[in-house]
Amino acid sequence: MRTVRAILLSVGLALAAAGTVSAKRPRLAGLRLLILGGGTHTTHKFRDNSALLVAALRADGTLDSADYTEDLDALRSEKLADYDALLIYAWRATGHGGSIETDAQRAGLANFLRNGKGMVVAHIGVGCFDDWPEYGKMIGARWVSGTSSHSPYMPVEIKVNLPGRDAAGGVGDFYTVDEIYTHLVLDPSVRKLQPLFTADYAGERHPLTWQRRYGKGRVFVNVLGHGSDSWHAGGFQRLMRGGLLWATRH
Repeated sequence: MRTVRAILLSVGLALAAAGTVSAKRPRLAGLRLLILGGGTHTTHKFRDNSALLVAALRADGTLDSADYTEDLDALRSEKLADYDALLIYAWRATGHGGSIETDAQRAGLANFLRNGKGMVVAHIGVGCFDDWPEYGKMIGARWVSGTSSHSPYMPVEIKVNLPGRDAAGGVGDFYTVDEIYTHLVLDPSVRKLQPLFTADYAGERHPLTWQRRYGKGRVFVNVLGHGSDSWHAGGFQRLMRGGLLWATRH
């Protein structure tokens, strides 16, 4: 298995090198990103992994600024007003250090989107705020502990499903090493997800990325991103870039 993993990872890294975010892209003036991380009883390296993406997006001119926080009060309206987009790469749930805490935080996040700003949710970010039903409407499908599961951390081919969508960012199929989430629970407001990318595991095809609208705002969800292998991968970085630009209408 280790040999197979090494071979597939080398292939994936070669494709990543060919498909990394281009340094020739024009600078987008004023794109400001806030990253919400944190959570307990988890091995996810939220700060370190998100920093890999930030470095790539700063290098290609996508970001003018990016701040990382684990303070839920950053979701208050007066704090979010400083940003164009929010990236939730965290596990802020009732069993993982506590969910969203106050009405001011809930109102801040909801109004941020309703007023037309953008949100990107990565990996276990779909497991956040498990006692707040409105968050389910924002993201479309949740990780529910005891119901949802995932594959082993393994080499995997990520396959484009809806190539014409703007949030896909022109990304084609790519290889990475990651977990594949299974048995995510659809919000009651969602009849069916339309995934932009999928992966095959255990004889089934599983949704990995999708886009949503909430009020005037836009939400891009990508459940990849368990470890640094994904956050290093060119295909993953380009997919996150495309989702961020779609969410912020750039």
